[in-house]
Amino acid sequence: MDVLIVSGERSGDLLAGELIGELQSLFSYGLDISAIGSPHTRAQGVRYLVDHTHFAMIGMDASSSMQWLRILDQLSPIVARDPPKIFVGVMHSIFNLLLVERLPSNTLKVLIEPPETWGWDVQRWFKWLTAAPALALRLCPMFLRTTIISKSSWLRKAYWFSKASFVFARRGELCLKYFDCLVCCTRMTQDTYEQLRRRKGGLGGWIVYVGQPALDIKVREGAESHIRGTMNVPQDAHILGIFPGSRKAIIRLLLPEMLKAANELLSERRDVVSVVHVADGRFAETIIQIMREHSSDWMQCGRMLHTGQPDQDLLASCSHAILSSGTVTLRAACLGIPATVAYTLLGYNKRWFRWLAGRIVVRKKVPRHLRTARSLAHGEEPSGHDLVPFALPNDILRFDSSWLSDELPYTECVLDHFRSDEIAQDVRSKLPVGPYGGVLPKLPDGMVKHIRLGARRGGNRPPMQLAARIIRDMLGQ
Repeated sequence: MDVLIVSGERSGDLLAGELIGELQSLFSYGLDISAIGSPHTRAQGVRYLVDHTHFAMIGMDASSSMQWLRILDQLSPIVARDPPKIFVGVMHSIFNLLLVERLPSNTLKVLIEPPETWGWDVQRWFKWLTAAPALALRLCPMFLRTTIISKSSWLRKAYWFSKASFVFARRGELCLKYFDCLVCCTRMTQDTYEQLRRRKGGLGGWIVYVGQPALDIKVREGAESHIRGTMNVPQDAHILGIFPGSRKAIIRLLLPEMLKAANELLSERRDVVSVVHVADGRFAETIIQIMREHSSDWMQCGRMLHTGQPDQDLLASCSHAILSSGTVTLRAACLGIPATVAYTLLGYNKRWFRWLAGRIVVRKKVPRHLRTARSLAHGEEPSGHDLVPFALPNDILRFDSSWLSDELPYTECVLDHFRSDEIAQDVRSKLPVGPYGGVLPKLPDGMVKHIRLGARRGGNRPPMQLAARIIRDMLGQ
């Protein structure tokens, strides 16, 4: 096996598919590439090991953790029998860090887009606390450990969660320790890991910046007219876009609350039509079923619609968008589309998570992009409420030292208790008053410019083409 590529969800799968295409064009002979991914990697004609469409995830997810643990068990004998010359992990840092420990030492290891937000060290006691259950099982004899894990499903889950939590707590350090090259898609990520490497005494290999592929957005000419025409949206109606993402578990969690917020707005305003985006056609049935459960009346009167059109075309037609966190938030920001971002945080509410992150877990040396302009201006250490959560445009803008305003592009709603009123209130305050007049509201030009600069290309070539050339150089070709 020449190359093993593992991606975690649709955004990573898009990057992995593009990377495979670039690798195949660079090598005159046929590379033996194996992959774990979704349709975009499958379309490249590589040896396909696992399709993770129905349990794709980014970090820790209890609903799909057992499937990923089984994949880990399946991969171990494969890589032992036919070790890859180079391993490429695309996003999905926790699984890739668990897998990379099982790879031979002579396998070159590359991680594309390591985690931005948690790329720094955490308190030592927190690391060992998260590792305690896994370490306790490790002290057991092998036969006893195997019996315990195989016979008890809840112990197996506890073991997985403990290991994943330990990796999560140390993932900035572990990314530097285990990977020969970290390929960063934003300047913020590159700067975070360079700071961490300096604090760790030069730990790690190559940290390189290539740029964010999401910036290469091509909106169809006349996209708004096409969207309105094909879906029979009145010309004087505002389009409220709903983007629940491409992970089935997250769709089931977020979409009902997004729909409840949209229902409230549709009942208040007759000049609004809501359109739900279907990112993956294989989840269309799930999305339509949820829409029928929560918005059947609005569907019947033609004010709650769904479409599989490219996300950038729908975004370019929206007066406002409700987004799940991820790459789509950066696409929206680069197009200047006002939006509200919704996501979940393992059941913790926003205030508790920020307090935990700011007061207990995170050390004092916090990267610049996680500080408010006010704390930067006064040279203060950030407190828990100063930490920015996870919307990528917000992080990128906060990282920009020349942007000293507290104004951020997107409000972030954490659905810890699945309250839709927070989303509805934010959209209500930002949706233009009165019928649609043909001019879409936009984010301030200066804000969009700063966000685009923070993720622009690292050279004259597309980001994944640069990444492919880095891999070629590592292979010595």
